[in-house]
Amino acid sequence: AGISGFMVTTRRKVMGVESDLVVDGLWEDGDDDTPRKMLAEVVARARRERTGIAGAIALPGTALYSALRRAAFLPVPAKLDPKPFHLTAYPLTPAGKDCMDTKIWHMSWGDTDVV
Repeated sequence: AGISGFMVTTRRKVMGVESDLVVDGLWEDGDDDTPRKMLAEVVARARRERTGIAGAIALPGTALYSALRRAAFLPVPAKLDPKPFHLTAYPLTPAGKDCMDTKIWHMSWGDTDVV
């Protein structure tokens, strides 16, 4: 027994609409079932509470982005994105250069100060 993962959400208004935002999450690599169940509960709760939007920020290619897409979350068109930002970095060491591999990055709303 035990927990197989978690997701953290917060309620905010996005473009004037009550929203339930996934701000962080964690589960075992390769486990597609746990994030699917957690996202289904996020959406179910939002529907019960008549929330207008369930959303998240995730970088393409990450486990969170893949889980969101499998759960039918859609990318928001850039013209509707209320708070666009660009993540930039400059690698200063060989270890820093290794960190530029997009497959190892994860970004969530909780990592930013835009909400």
